[in-house]
Amino acid sequence: MTLLESDGKAALISEYGDRWDMDVMVETGTAIGDLSLLCAPDFERIVTIEAADDYYRSAVNRLLRFDHVCVIHGDSAEWLGPVLAIIDTPSVVWLDAHEIADDGHAALRAEMVALAHDPNQHVILIDDARLCSGRKGWMTLAEIEEWAAAYGYSHEGVQDDVVRLVPR
Repeated sequence: MTLLESDGKAALISEYGDRWDMDVMVETGTAIGDLSLLCAPDFERIVTIEAADDYYRSAVNRLLRFDHVCVIHGDSAEWLGPVLAIIDTPSVVWLDAHEIADDGHAALRAEMVALAHDPNQHVILIDDARLCSGRKGWMTLAEIEEWAAAYGYSHEGVQDDVVRLVPR
């Protein structure tokens, strides 16, 4: 299985933004801000959510020069829904939050609930598909496919360790 580096992930995100004519990107699991930094030229607005204190501070420092990039310090399981409500437009959503939440569980399941309740149809790209085992907050790939069918998304499959869901 091929794993994309940050520049490959950014190219994928931008490709989906172009393909679906979306100029907003939402990211969970910011880390030090590599993807937002690389995607900044391609989107009119980026909101990225990071729970870890040290990563958040690093990302803020790296992304400070971009007026159109907002870094939120918090758990994406709690923040994704409110962020989507404020943005209120179809967006490319990159889900990459890991087991750094307070309870040691990934935020994916809660993030998908937030997406299910949002009235907009987004492009949803889930990084680290190999971790979709049903353990520690991760949905299984079968659960993701069922979710996609239930909420009006087409499952384009998994490539380069990224699950790809697009509006129907």
